[in-house]
Amino acid sequence: MPRRTKIKIFVILQTCLMLIFTMPVYAATYIYDDANRLTTVTYDNGAQVQYTYDNAGNRLTAHKTGFGNLLKNPGFERYSGNTGVGDRWSKVESSGITGTYQIVNNYVKSGIQAQKISATGLNNEQTIGVMQTVAVQPYQAFELKGALRVDSLNQAKAKLFVEFHSATNQYIGGKVIEQSQVTNGYVTLQGQGVVPGNATKALIQIAISGTGANGSGTIYADDIEFKINQASLQVTSTSPEEGAEQVNPLQPIVITLTKPVTAGSEYSDIVLKQGDQSIESILQIEQNILTITPTQPLELDHTFKLNMPKDALKDAEGNELESPLTLTFATNSVDGNLLLNSGFEQYTGNNGVADDWNSRQSDGVDSTFEIVDTSVQSGLKAQKMNVAGLREDDSVALYQELEIEPADSFELSGLINVESLNGARMGIQVNFYNSTGEYLDGKFIELSQPSASYVNLHDQGAIPLGASKASVQVLITGTADDGVGIIYVDNLFFKTAITPVEAPETLPESTPEVKDILLNPEFDQYTGTEGIADDWNKLVSDETEAIYEMVNEPLQSGVQAQKISVTGLEEGKSVAVYQEVSASPDQSFVLNGSLFVQSLLHVDIAFHVDFYDATDTLVGSKVITQSEVTEGYVTLQDQGVTPSNSVKAVVNVTIKGSASDGAASVVIDHLHFNIRQEEQAIGKSKNKLKFVTSKLSDGVYKYVKK
Repeated sequence: MPRRTKIKIFVILQTCLMLIFTMPVYAATYIYDDANRLTTVTYDNGAQVQYTYDNAGNRLTAHKTGFGNLLKNPGFERYSGNTGVGDRWSKVESSGITGTYQIVNNYVKSGIQAQKISATGLNNEQTIGVMQTVAVQPYQAFELKGALRVDSLNQAKAKLFVEFHSATNQYIGGKVIEQSQVTNGYVTLQGQGVVPGNATKALIQIAISGTGANGSGTIYADDIEFKINQASLQVTSTSPEEGAEQVNPLQPIVITLTKPVTAGSEYSDIVLKQGDQSIESILQIEQNILTITPTQPLELDHTFKLNMPKDALKDAEGNELESPLTLTFATNSVDGNLLLNSGFEQYTGNNGVADDWNSRQSDGVDSTFEIVDTSVQSGLKAQKMNVAGLREDDSVALYQELEIEPADSFELSGLINVESLNGARMGIQVNFYNSTGEYLDGKFIELSQPSASYVNLHDQGAIPLGASKASVQVLITGTADDGVGIIYVDNLFFKTAITPVEAPETLPESTPEVKDILLNPEFDQYTGTEGIADDWNKLVSDETEAIYEMVNEPLQSGVQAQKISVTGLEEGKSVAVYQEVSASPDQSFVLNGSLFVQSLLHVDIAFHVDFYDATDTLVGSKVITQSEVTEGYVTLQDQGVTPSNSVKAVVNVTIKGSASDGAASVVIDHLHFNIRQEEQAIGKSKNKLKFVTSKLSDGVYKYVKK
């Protein structure tokens, strides 16, 4: 006999009860089973509670799901004080500013009361409003929504926003919805996002913020909602992205989700395919990141598709993905690997080191190299390294040195199986040198603990200016006395690249080439974890704390911008974002950038380029200052000629303390350093042919048809 479900709907009339009680009451739907046990309660605010029972009828669990408003007194119906601010809410006022607050029963969106806020005498970025703090957990989807009526605004704007803070009260992100015009009655402001990692609390605020001198305004607020979707599990990003081309065949697939996850019932059904053929892969979960590494390099110039069912992953509450994931991408048409014998298949020697490779070790260290046909990831052979007797900072390396052509960027990867590691660390590394053998820069990708099987270490970056040689190494380094390690190495990969550019549509025969020589000038590429865009660097003075983060709002163009926030900045100390490039003498240049100065106190902000000679001595600068908060993005621009003895330039945005306790928040959307080079002009290109830049010398390029 089919099971019957009885549904009872209780609607409590709030209007009558308001005469006696101040607590708001919501309508709810109650669902009971055949044994008259409550199984589900669904509230009108979207929250739902599901109950389970044992065979004896004892309640086992109560599982809350769905969007539920975390705010107390969201409609300002409760007011028992004398401050003019609804119960559970508190005032927020900038120093020296006092607002007027009132609980009113006119101009109400719903219920019988609303919150009125009035402000006068606001300077730029000064704020008054009301706030409520709630606890949150990282990676949960949230929705912020509220009804605002804006009766007047002068040199001011209304805002509904949420700030996320860590357990140590450090600001780590937020969402702002603004209303800058007077409204005809109530309007709904709404936004959504994902709670950042490390967040423990959210500060929800309704405010009036100054945009100039002597700002003022009057607003009404009602029905404010901050909801957490406890049941939502979503994919936030993939690498490679959907539809990506020219993907490295050794690059792992990385899926980032809104919450930490574990394997679900269909975890084994996650499959990567080339046509109808399944590709054997290793799956690894770490917090909210799933990494999928093919056990063999993917074929060049082929299309691949990843399928992940809804039940493949689950969060701590048992929720599955909102929808299945399908990811399609294509691999490189050309390998481009500069390493010889990268899979260690050729071995004609007797020292255990594969052909075309070399080894070195610190004095007194016991090491054995061996070419093996077991523990192989691809092909028939792999390189084994067995190391013992390491002291701190002692090392053993397998390496290959190579000459490199001038290029902008590099990619490094390798398959590593760490059988054991104690008192040591290991990784793959590339070091860059100039023509005289001077070390310029390097990249180290570390693996600090044993792995159950092969893992793919992968990274990329910018090649330093003047580099003509590279050394690719597999390195085991001691971290304590008697360090030991056994590792297997297969399929190392290293390639360099020159960033493609579009050929100009037309250039008159007399027009010199104009080239932006900064990498990632729009800040749209970000593959790191420290909040700094790819190809850019950060500089922070000692005993100074700054927050670097990539944001997707506010934007002027593209998909991301670089944000820098700093507080407690002492006089003379600074934080900066910078990039170093070559700069040949006596060339015309244009410096151009777009900045949004959100707040500013006791600091100087400068967008500048500094020029240095061959001895690293400063020989000239061009500085553009911004001394005021801006209403949005402003363009800073200047031009000049590179000094006659310059060899390099450093392009910076710097925040420098001018007194104690300096603070600022700056968003940078693009920075450009354009060099005008007197070279043979390029003629007309009717079809916008694809070109690449061929580097003639440091800082000097030409177009070459691809």
